[in-house]
Amino acid sequence: MIQAVFHKDKEDKITSFKVEGHAGYAPSGRDVVCSAVSALVVGTVNGLEVLTDATFETSVSHGFTKVNIKEPTAYSNVLLNSMLLSLEGIQEEYPENIEVEIK
Repeated sequence: MIQAVFHKDKEDKITSFKVEGHAGYAPSGRDVVCSAVSALVVGTVNGLEVLTDATFETSVSHGFTKVNIKEPTAYSNVLLNSMLLSLEGIQEEYPENIEVEIK
């Protein structure tokens, strides 16, 4: 199962997220859930780097991505909330394969 955990501050801005695990929906290379989640995570991190002035740190390894936003911006928050919304949509369709949590 993929676990995605988002942390928000008092102003409801996302300050970090961690996505880890494997969906187990299908064999490796054919798992549409893992592919969708991977595309969202990579696209969001790339968007943070290219499209925003947010300061952040990443930690990435196979099946694991963690991002800490040091200085959230309005643009970074839009990107991160878009990813969160998309992951929640995947969770609705594949509840056995992904769990999304907000702290």
